[in-house]
Amino acid sequence: MSARESSTTGSGQGDGGDCKRVQQPLMGHAELQIVSERVGDQGWVDEYRVYDFRTLPSGRIARSNRWGGWDWLLASAIVWLLWRVDWDASRSACKLGSWTGCLEHLQKHSPTTFLAAFFILVLAGRSRMRMYQSITPLPGLGLQLSTTKYLAIPWVHTSTPIVLSTSKTFIPLSEISTVVINEGLTRWSVRYFLAVVQRGGTGIHIAFKDVRPRHAVLREVYHGIREQLFDEWADD
Repeated sequence: MSARESSTTGSGQGDGGDCKRVQQPLMGHAELQIVSERVGDQGWVDEYRVYDFRTLPSGRIARSNRWGGWDWLLASAIVWLLWRVDWDASRSACKLGSWTGCLEHLQKHSPTTFLAAFFILVLAGRSRMRMYQSITPLPGLGLQLSTTKYLAIPWVHTSTPIVLSTSKTFIPLSEISTVVINEGLTRWSVRYFLAVVQRGGTGIHIAFKDVRPRHAVLREVYHGIREQLFDEWADD
């Protein structure tokens, strides 16, 4: 299998039914997936997804969307604070009808209780991590950029992650001047990025600006966009 060949999985309901297929077009770049769906009479629509991980030369997966040192420190603080709470006293003080005793108990232990609750909220916010970013060329219409976030839990890996939110930005074709791959300096390294340039110099949209895919991935996406939006086909 060459670098441009793909592995494909698909599902469908026959002719005229809903159909979806997933491709991994680049060997050694499992972070790139092309999710194609049949949309009515318009044919196939391709969504180029870049997941927030990289495949190292050794074959190991390196994830950037995982818990760090601060997250584990917060989790340890929550466990320590909850351990300090006298749960037996809390249950006896908060029996049905003992609202006065319950309020007095909460007031007495308010620093510990509210600090634990605050840390839990902070940790929950930090567990809302980026799953993938994508770009979808819509022939005759424009481009759609999206970012999908999910709930990341340590040691819990599932084939159906808990998706929390998806933010989308649509760029009409009438506002697109061109799509280019450019390079810029980030600290002491060169970073390639895929840019959607708007007409009249009104703005630039950077695709995959957070996941930062490698040049081979950007090149594959770039050719797909030029083919579908501008009917330009590469020789290779």
